[in-house]
Amino acid sequence: MQRRDIWQFALLGFIALSCTLLGIFLAWANNIEEPPHKGQLLAIGTVALCNMLWFVPWTIVQQRSGSRRKVLAGSILLLACWISFPYRFMFQPAFNAAKWRASVDPSRSYDGNPAHRAGYMVPDIIQKELCVGMNLTQVEAILGTAHFEFHFPYQDPGKTYLAYVYSNQVLFDGCDKLMLCFENGVCTSAGYGGCD
Repeated sequence: MQRRDIWQFALLGFIALSCTLLGIFLAWANNIEEPPHKGQLLAIGTVALCNMLWFVPWTIVQQRSGSRRKVLAGSILLLACWISFPYRFMFQPAFNAAKWRASVDPSRSYDGNPAHRAGYMVPDIIQKELCVGMNLTQVEAILGTAHFEFHFPYQDPGKTYLAYVYSNQVLFDGCDKLMLCFENGVCTSAGYGGCD
């Protein structure tokens, strides 16, 4: 490998990293007030699209010069920059009650209850409907005490909403509350809150 090739690959790596960061920023900027699922999907597309800005010209130039090795190296670099986003989207971290309760953030406290750092588990709680069908005692056994309780007597007179606050340490998550809806003492749905 010649010195010129080393500099080409170093420059290409820098450009690929810059395009990946640009794709992450675009996904984040367009998803500030939304749940993380949408932002992760958006990141898959924006990171791929931004990386195509260098990959397509690189591939065309290298194919014309007959360097299959450089085309392969560019393909591997593209895959390395992009693969973590679909992987993260498909394999969300699973909920673990012990980790959730242990992940308190003393710097954010509401009514004496600290927020949770394990906000990355919230998509799993919502998607698998882990709390749906449980009563308040069962929910508190796995999630702990809720931070807020809401009643909307004019919209939903028979429903009570509980909010669990988590720290915004989740990539692409513009929300900060896990909202649980209780009807007749039983959890009927779970969703995101604080997306404002």
